Amino acid sequence: MRFFPELLLLLTSLSLNYIPPNGLSSGRPYTLQKGYTAAGADELIKIGDYSVRLEEFNSGIDFKYDDFQHSHGTCYAQVKKWDKSSANYKNYLIDRTGKAYPVVYSVEDLTDTTLAINLSNQQLDSLPSEIFEYPALQVLIASYNRIQKLPAEIGQLSNLNKLDIKGNQVSDLPAEISQLSNLNTLILRENQLETLPPEIGHLRNLALIDLFGNKLNALPPEIGQLENLTKLDLLGNKLSSLPVEIGQLRKLTELNLTSNDLIELPVELEQLQDLTTLSISGNQFSAFPAVVTKLRNLISLNLSNNGFSDIPPEIGALKSLTYLNLSFNNLQSLPIEIGALQNLTWLYLFSNKLYNLPAEIGYLQNLTELNISYNDFSKLPAVVTRLQNLKLLNLTFNHIRALPSEIGKLKNLTTLELFGNQLISLPPEIGQLENLIKLELGANELSELPPEIGQLNSLALLYLRKNNLNVLPVEISELKALRFLNLKENNFSEDYIQQLRQTIPWCLIK
Repeated sequence: MRFFPELLLLLTSLSLNYIPPNGLSSGRPYTLQKGYTAAGADELIKIGDYSVRLEEFNSGIDFKYDDFQHSHGTCYAQVKKWDKSSANYKNYLIDRTGKAYPVVYSVEDLTDTTLAINLSNQQLDSLPSEIFEYPALQVLIASYNRIQKLPAEIGQLSNLNKLDIKGNQVSDLPAEISQLSNLNTLILRENQLETLPPEIGHLRNLALIDLFGNKLNALPPEIGQLENLTKLDLLGNKLSSLPVEIGQLRKLTELNLTSNDLIELPVELEQLQDLTTLSISGNQFSAFPAVVTKLRNLISLNLSNNGFSDIPPEIGALKSLTYLNLSFNNLQSLPIEIGALQNLTWLYLFSNKLYNLPAEIGYLQNLTELNISYNDFSKLPAVVTRLQNLKLLNLTFNHIRALPSEIGKLKNLTTLELFGNQLISLPPEIGQLENLIKLELGANELSELPPEIGQLNSLALLYLRKNNLNVLPVEISELKALRFLNLKENNFSEDYIQQLRQTIPWCLIK
């Protein structure tokens, strides 16, 4: 069940704010209320009667709480629980595995039993030295401060398993970081790191390293010693190459290399057969890196914004793919082997030079989203109408003058985007799209709509701006679900618009 957290704001004021860990997973904040359920990319969280339950890959918790705090961008649910012995509230962090950590928010509150401290957003120029007197600490969060350096004393926190210093100004790491042998999560995103010390290789328990938005121009060979690493985020650095030792990260499942300066990938990458998510978007490859097609367990592959002019036939070997992004390249055609990717659910091809699609696209019967906007299509490829499970079809900014009558076969479509084409009419079969919720027809050359438009019983959003319309079919009044109608920059008289508002008062007309 799809869940929209913002709707809960209307229901109750009791809430807990949970933000999934930074990394490659597409987590987003949830404001959860008592008695409701939310499903995210990797997690299922239930709020019961003053309880939090988090389930991820068969793990779960049930943690009773009395109050909540905002998480301030950390990786944890932050809750309060009434402590009878002290007649006061105690603060806790709850991580994604369900472990609860007693937490404090200032060094003055540290005790020998404190397991976590959160010093985020406190305008700190350095880590307070008092922290290092509490070796029992397991979680240290000091994100979004002005810290420029981690002191050597960081190595004294030998029980630390999570270190989060994102959003600071750290330019290097001390060699003593190697003493954090229990560390499994290291979040260093949005700093000024140019290198990593070779001692990083001693952190054998690391499962996640987040290095997004630094200035790294190379990785040390010792990176290959992180035998338990499952997620590595290097988005937005200055890497021009990867060490061959990266092939030793046999447990790696997610690798993000987006927005670097890579010109090739080492052949040793083929050894990462547990890899399920790979993004190499926005690099400087001179040719398609063939090693990618050897990663047979990939589920998500982002190859966008690389200037590729062709995709090799071997792409068809990636039969586990459900997500493929080839946008912002220079593709004029696709190999017929793309039809072998029969598990594809999302296919993004926008901003290329495509003018046709191979017939084999029709084999992609699991496809629910197809984006071929900003290309050179003069007509809708007939093969698209064979994709019976499509829910979203984006054809924005092409050169399409007419839609085929077969468009009516796409009965599962909920969104049809046709902005910026050259449509002069719509076929009557448009009325067969019984599940259509959004229809974008702006910036075309339409002078009329077919009366069958009134059959779109699910239509809520209809965009018609920048056409040549001066009247709508009377059947428009049958669109009882319509909530927004954009008629700007057409030829309607003001009197007609006023009359239309009276005819369909349930709809906002612009």
